Amino acid sequence: MKKRKLFTAAVFLSAGLLLTGCIYKPTTKECVAGYLENIYHNDTKALTKVSDMDKDECQKLHDKYIKEEVTALQSALGDDNKMSDKAKKAYKSAVEAAYSKADFTVTDVSQTTEDIYSVTVTCKKANIFKPAMNKFDKVLSKMTAVEAGGMDYNDRVILMSKQIKQICESDIKYDKEETIKMAVQKDGKEYNFAKKGMANLENGLFDIGSESTEENIN
Repeated sequence: MKKRKLFTAAVFLSAGLLLTGCIYKPTTKECVAGYLENIYHNDTKALTKVSDMDKDECQKLHDKYIKEEVTALQSALGDDNKMSDKAKKAYKSAVEAAYSKADFTVTDVSQTTEDIYSVTVTCKKANIFKPAMNKFDKVLSKMTAVEAGGMDYNDRVILMSKQIKQICESDIKYDKEETIKMAVQKDGKEYNFAKKGMANLENGLFDIGSESTEENIN
């Protein structure tokens, strides 16, 4: 059971996000939307339109957060279970696939104090990880005890990554639309997302847990 939880517990555990380089001529709503589109959908154009970042910088930013998901899984597995390059590549590809299925729209941004904004995002939860875990368990159940026992963490990461990608390539089921509120603090040209708000958004986008859909921004 502990091993099973490692996969879902490590998914999308990025720290508070930083919206860098946003020129203030576009609206705050456009800046936030552009950033999220770049992170989840790898839409570099969406961010270059509202920031002073070029395409390569936007791509590096997207890649940075994908890499952080791999790092989060490695942390969950522990120092005694170092992931191989093959396992890291497989999981990175799975995260890319899952990110691309994020269904969200930044619907409103209102200023609450001089430098704090309340961001409203509507989203539909993509059911990816629980179905992938079910497929993972079914594959293991068909193995002999010797076969299953011979799988190390790298084998399991690769197998789980394969199930995630297969789910993403199928007709994903989405839950009903819900509203997420998150706080964003503006500091010059930078926008800092509150960590709790991002955690709530990720829980609203993917079947990885449950959090409150509102955040106190005061």
